[in-house]
Amino acid sequence: MIEDYGIMLWIAIPLRYRHYISMILWKFYYAAHKAMLQNKTGIHKDASFEYHAMTSLMWWGNLLPVTIKRIRISLNQVQVLHPPTWYMNNSSKSDEDWSPIVTSKVGENIGTKSHSVEDEKVEETKVQEEEEDTGPLVYKIVDENDGKLIAYHIQLDKKGPSERVIFWLFGGAYLGGDCVGNLGVAEKAGIACNCDVFLVNYRLLPEYDLEDCRVDVISGYKFLVNNFDYKPENIYVLGISSGGGLAVSLMQELKEKGSKDILPAGAVLMSPFCDYTEPKGSFVEYRKHDLIVNSSVCEMGVPYFGIKLGCHENRVKASPVHGDFEGMPPLCVVVSNHESVRDQVMLLIENAKKAGVDCTVGDWNYMCHGESTNML
Repeated sequence: MIEDYGIMLWIAIPLRYRHYISMILWKFYYAAHKAMLQNKTGIHKDASFEYHAMTSLMWWGNLLPVTIKRIRISLNQVQVLHPPTWYMNNSSKSDEDWSPIVTSKVGENIGTKSHSVEDEKVEETKVQEEEEDTGPLVYKIVDENDGKLIAYHIQLDKKGPSERVIFWLFGGAYLGGDCVGNLGVAEKAGIACNCDVFLVNYRLLPEYDLEDCRVDVISGYKFLVNNFDYKPENIYVLGISSGGGLAVSLMQELKEKGSKDILPAGAVLMSPFCDYTEPKGSFVEYRKHDLIVNSSVCEMGVPYFGIKLGCHENRVKASPVHGDFEGMPPLCVVVSNHESVRDQVMLLIENAKKAGVDCTVGDWNYMCHGESTNML
């Protein structure tokens, strides 16, 4: 009960102030940790002082059991570290003007544009008004019939879409994550690459099945191809963690189901979670020092894959790392040598290269799962 009230109070604070509060607290905490504990708490003395400080901070999370609710709230708060610039640069904007935390306010009294996809009418609601010159245009695309979120579309230039677009897949072990929490970091990636960004929404476990996640991603990709002017050769998929696994599944599905002509130009896989068989290797051994995919997270989350997928054969079939890589577009894979998913990522790279896929690898030491997103 106390936790629920604390969360309600925190979320009630406008995002910009949550960001300021968090950055100020981190600044003082980091300075104190560097002065007193230095580089003595992290995985290795050569890890950055920031990583040692984060290790000490994350230790306190071990005192609380991991739940679906806590995972989802935590991942949604990625926006506190990476708030969208169009929001931060306009002091008149309240959280209600762009965040589905208060969905009743989004899109009221502003322009709409209708689309049709697979006989399903959807509505594209402009989140940022055109007359404001504070950043990109952002659209929330919802199903007009039931109001369900399909995607967010970040258009960098108010004059029109860019030539290229990033098809963004958030992560969260299929148990958490959302588009809103990723808006800010996705915008940063788009600006750095001079690309628009399309953040697709997908259903999560345990309420739904793994196949539902894949169906949503494939439908979202086809929606992008069929309803926007981006050519497939100018679409780049970016997947984080489970989003990386979904990115591989998406491309495997497209080429296996006769849609090779709409395969994306390539994909960036950041710490892809792509093996849903029984845990082994680094997924077991590295839990003790991975700040994100730790023992508590695995003990809570891994059983769902057994429940949803059943026998070992089904889990192999569902794992994109064990799928067919022949004919896949180029891959850029980012991984830490000390994160829990390292072994399955290295297997993915090996299988991709065996199939003749152009595969660029970026590997770093002493980083936890998904830490590479903070490099964007």
